Amino acid sequence: MNGHQGAVTSLSFNYQGDILASSSYDKTVKFWRLNNWLTTLNGHSEAIYSVDISPKGNMIATASDDKTLKLWNLQGKQLNTLKGHTQSITSVNFSPDGNLIVSGGNDATVRRWNLQGQKLKSPLKGHSDYITSVAFSPNNNTIASASLDGTVKLWNREGKLLNTLKGNITKASSVSFSPNGKIIAAASRDTGIVQLWNSDGNPLRNWKAHNASIYNIRFSPNDQIIATASEDNTVKLWNLDGLYLNSLKEHIAGIWGLDFSPDGRMIATASDDGTVKIWSNKGVLIMTINGHFDSVNSLRFSPNSKMLATASSDKTAMLWNIEKLNLDAFMARGCNWLSDYLKNNHKAPTDICEEIKR
Repeated sequence: MNGHQGAVTSLSFNYQGDILASSSYDKTVKFWRLNNWLTTLNGHSEAIYSVDISPKGNMIATASDDKTLKLWNLQGKQLNTLKGHTQSITSVNFSPDGNLIVSGGNDATVRRWNLQGQKLKSPLKGHSDYITSVAFSPNNNTIASASLDGTVKLWNREGKLLNTLKGNITKASSVSFSPNGKIIAAASRDTGIVQLWNSDGNPLRNWKAHNASIYNIRFSPNDQIIATASEDNTVKLWNLDGLYLNSLKEHIAGIWGLDFSPDGRMIATASDDGTVKIWSNKGVLIMTINGHFDSVNSLRFSPNSKMLATASSDKTAMLWNIEKLNLDAFMARGCNWLSDYLKNNHKAPTDICEEIKR
């Protein structure tokens, strides 16, 4: 899927999983249907840092270094330009109900917009450094913002500051709500710390997850596992108590992209080593995708778990069809190959093939 003339910075699927929007430093957004280029969004005057597709699947929002947000329909028509930020906009998200847009930027403010592009009252101020990530709670009622000032702030939908979450982190690199909305997780860009709070903002626990920066943090769809991706070339899996479960170790450079498939069966990782790897939810490497010619910066499963989008510093976005990736058949074949080893080696893990026996 070649088309951008600059590095791809962000990817997002529509709800149905059949249309992908990609944004790039070439100041454009492109729409893709499967492997086919749909249209190019021209209008920003500087690099685009973030893109999102509404949950209703009928609108695109883009955030740019030109200090504006733009709204587009799926035919590529520009609907509106949203002005208000005074510096680069680094993050944009639709609310889960699709009725609100939230953005965060280097001016240290969070701003809310309706679908007509109108600002909702005054910006949300309180951070003292760049905002790196904004996220909505699953119930639509709470906005979380993470900042390099080391805090996560919680705001209600009306813009009232509810709480400032502090923990053993100095530069918050990523913030995520658990799918059930009960836990908020943040990761540290410089210290490798994970911090958890409950939905009221009360600290739960923190732990040293990596000896290097954490670039990404995600919950599994069933709320039971936290994954952290790091500069140390690994992804680590943890339970909610901070107990180490497993490591994904096949990459040979830092890992930026991290995602659980919505059906909960796969984990995908993207690395500075130029590869994408797909793993079972138990941490077994299923396949390595080689296609990019430079660092792979981000990736995202489609909502139906049948496709995987990858974005790279080689200026391309690629969409992969993984619908035929049958995990049960893969595991059965692998366990058949290992049968003699498992039978004769007493030190071999006894549960490696238990999943396919059930």
